[in-house]
Amino acid sequence: MRSAWIEVSLSAVRDNIRALRSIIFPSTKIMGVIKADAYGHGAAEVAGVLRHEGVMRFGVALAQEGVELRERGFDEPILILGYTPEEDFRLALRYQLTLTLYQLSQAVALDRLAATLKRRAKVHLKVDTGMGRIGFQPGKASVDAIVQIAKLSNLELEGIYTHFAWADNQESDFTQRQFARFQNFSDELAKAGVKFSIRHAANSAATINFPETHLDMVRIGICLYGLYPDPHMVKNVKIQLNPAMQVRGRLVHIKEVPEGTPLSYGCTFITPRRSIIGTVPMGYADGVPRLLSNSGEVLVNGIRCPIVGKVCMDQFLVDLTDLNSVAVGDEVVLVGSQGEENITADEIAEKAGTISYEIVSRMSGRLPRRY
Repeated sequence: MRSAWIEVSLSAVRDNIRALRSIIFPSTKIMGVIKADAYGHGAAEVAGVLRHEGVMRFGVALAQEGVELRERGFDEPILILGYTPEEDFRLALRYQLTLTLYQLSQAVALDRLAATLKRRAKVHLKVDTGMGRIGFQPGKASVDAIVQIAKLSNLELEGIYTHFAWADNQESDFTQRQFARFQNFSDELAKAGVKFSIRHAANSAATINFPETHLDMVRIGICLYGLYPDPHMVKNVKIQLNPAMQVRGRLVHIKEVPEGTPLSYGCTFITPRRSIIGTVPMGYADGVPRLLSNSGEVLVNGIRCPIVGKVCMDQFLVDLTDLNSVAVGDEVVLVGSQGEENITADEIAEKAGTISYEIVSRMSGRLPRRY
């Protein structure tokens, strides 16, 4: 068994969904976004908690992610939120996955395959109101294309949705402008005779900041895992979320070195004094950001200890000199709590020049999950 692992609190996921439900209209459905292995937390395990809490729809990014859930026994509706290549349409139909479409040509190809397989394909249409990735551009040409899609007999147009680019910022009116574009486009489609049973727009940030965007369903991802879309949001929200992931390991080697000893690749750290140096058996191949080299910290015996030298592929070094006592086998916390201290994914992200989403979702499958 590895001396490094990830602890996932499924009770924290449960508490988070309950807290989020308290700010969502009772008639609004919740989609649990569990793409990227539930942002590194374990898709099947998180889906099981969500199912128990009455969340009956899941969102993934890839057909393969949906297939994995089906093979683990989940029969709830699963929406593939991203692009699906035509060669994966057959797989999606076989496993009854709902596809996102944003071009007439996609719809025609899917309809033709569904007819061949004697199946009916459920789809949601994506509208690009300002994110700039995939989606129909609001306008007459898109209305005309969607009217044609609605006539395809082997497709069921269940939903239509958009995605907000800046909903973590309540001060900007960009989200309201995106939402207005989406509403106006939906109205134009309704006038053309195309209606949908599920309209959705709100991601995690909008679920908290813009309740008027909840519509028929909200899509909650990062908040399920106890993290806020922006760390500054924690000051203004009425609900408390609890991080579900902790990243831990054990010291596997401790040595005393004299002043002036260079450490790790490139000799970027040279000990300024006689030092006690510990080795932690995880590295950037496990998801530890290399940018934590000579800048990050970990917890050992409830005390913050600096990461020294370059983070390696499978190991990194910590300076233990200021600890009163330490031994091989003592626990090391990269993300999480120990004693009175706590290191958050947001803190790690700030030092690594990224966001908490990336920190947790890039934690490698090499690290065993403990639930």
